[in-house]
Amino acid sequence: MSVLTLDLKLDPRHTAIVVIDLRKGIIRMPGTPIPTPVVIANSARLLTEGRRVGAQPVLVHVGGSADETDRLHTASDQPMRTTAPPSPDWSDFIR
Repeated sequence: MSVLTLDLKLDPRHTAIVVIDLRKGIIRMPGTPIPTPVVIANSARLLTEGRRVGAQPVLVHVGGSADETDRLHTASDQPMRTTAPPSPDWSDFIR
């Protein structure tokens, strides 16, 4: 896997590092295009370095009620294909 290097000039005091969906249920899903350990390691490294230089970490946690009444139900939504209900820790952040 190659490493992408960018020559960006960011002021950490005005920068947020946003991490979305690093939750136990998401990382257990089969068929991810990038191996989960790589995503976790890169995210942890980015957050650690960002905190070190003063950037604001933002961990996004999107969850819903067990009965799904708070979810969008538009024509474009496709239900998750599962054979069992999600585990109790599905929405928990990884540690």
